[in-house]
Order: sequence, then C-alpha cells, then structure tokens
Amino acid sequence: MTRWPRWPRWPAVYAVLSAFFPRCLTQVEMCHPECKTCHLFDHDLSWHCLECNPGYDLWVDGCFLPCPTGQYRYGYTCERCYDNCDVCVGGLAHECQVCSFGFTFDFRGLCMRSCPPGRHASLDGLRCEDCDAYCRECLSGSRIGCSSCYSGYTLRVLDTNTNTGECMQDCAKGFFRDAPNDLRCIQCGKYCLDCNSLYNCFECQVGATLFRGICYLDPSGTVDQTVDLQTYLSSGAGASWDVNDAPSWTLLTSQVRRLQDEADEAFQWDPSNPKSWAAALLRSE
Repeated sequence: MTRWPRWPRWPAVYAVLSAFFPRCLTQVEMCHPECKTCHLFDHDLSWHCLECNPGYDLWVDGCFLPCPTGQYRYGYTCERCYDNCDVCVGGLAHECQVCSFGFTFDFRGLCMRSCPPGRHASLDGLRCEDCDAYCRECLSGSRIGCSSCYSGYTLRVLDTNTNTGECMQDCAKGFFRDAPNDLRCIQCGKYCLDCNSLYNCFECQVGATLFRGICYLDPSGTVDQTVDLQTYLSSGAGASWDVNDAPSWTLLTSQVRRLQDEADEAFQWDPSNPKSWAAALLRSE
C-alpha cells in the first residue's frame, strides 16, 4: 500500500525532490503491497511497514504469507526446520519451538521420539530402544541411565544434571545395597538409621548428629569453667605432682636466669678474632 507523505515543514525539499528525483521519491514512499500501516522515519525520510494485512506476517519491512509447517522465514524464502520440528526460528536443532506429533522436548531442549515406559529415544531421536531391565524409565540403555524404577526399587541418582542413576533393590531400614546386581544388604554406618551408602546417611540415632552424610555422636558433657594446673594434672593428663616435693618458684627463676646468662656469654665473641670462636664454642659445651 502506497503512503504519500505530508511534509508541511519541508515544502521546498519536497518540491525539489518531486521535480528532479520523482522515481526515487516514489520508491522510498512505497511500503510492501500488503502493508496495512506504513510509517515515515524523519531521520532518513524512508518508509517502514509497522503492520501487515490479515493473513500476512511482518518480517523486517515486508509482509509475507506464513511459511508451511516445518519451515521458517528466511528473507524472501522459507527454509526447512530441523528434523521432528513443526515450528522453529532457525534451522538448528535447539531453535525449535514446537515438536512434531509423536515427539517431545528432552532435557536438552531437542525434539526426541516419545517412548512408552521401558523404552527410550535413540541417539538421533527417530526411534525407541529398550531400557535396561532394572529401569522403568530411562534416558539411555545403560544400567546407570535410569530415570525411574519399578516398585521395590529405589533410584540412586548418579548424575544430578539429568537426575538419572541406577535402580537399587530395596533393603530393610538401616541397610543398603551396593550395586543393582549385588544381592547383599549392607548395614549402614555407625549411629545411622537409614542410608543408601556408607557415606550417605539420611537419619541418625538419638544422640547423634548428621553432618555431610555421616552421623557423629553428640558430646555427653561440656565444661564451662577454667581449669587450674592441679585439676589438669589430677585428670590424668600429666604426671603425678607432689606439691611438697616441688621446687620453689625462686629456685626455678634463678636457674632460668643462670642458663640465659651462660648462653649469652657463650655466644658473645669478637667476629674479627677467629681464635675466640673456638673458645666460645668450648665454653658452650
């Protein structure tokens, strides 16, 4: 639809353009034939479509018929979407917005075949393949690719990104199974009431605290007062100490001063006299 401008502020400019460049003026004034609302941009005097007629899609400045299912608009042409995709914004697998019938988005945002329980989509997403016998639902055919388990089994998650792992047969509370094909039930760690491994406890006994998957026994008592030397020694932490046989404080301090004086005298020699070094070392011995 053609929109002729009204330029009350630039009548002289419009007159000059009409006289000398009529073909160019007509070209910049004309929007796409299916444009419903056309707007003139003052900064470059160009026309741009803002809204198309019903049944047409606006792409840049043009109005085009919608692309068929499984294709997307790319300029003046329609390009094919990725496999198993009905609506997309580009030709790559992750640019799909609506999957084809019988396909669904997986955890990566890709269209994969919808499969019944016990089966999973193949790597190319076109067919269904069997899960491992231990898995009710899965992302792959391996034993550690389970996403849900049958009754009597518990999923032990090994990959937190996909929430998948292996299905372990249930044991009695306080016991766990180490592998899907291991028939033994192993007892949980000390003070642990429920777990799925020795290092991943869920519940502790009364009087124990859970910390990073391990139960630690709570302390039975606390000390909220200072301890003097006699109490410390009487607790068995040191040797027996008889106050009557103990040396006096005066004697101890005098011995310390004597030892310090002897050490200072032994190592005070004249650096310029090498002969004094040997004498000083003999005195220190």
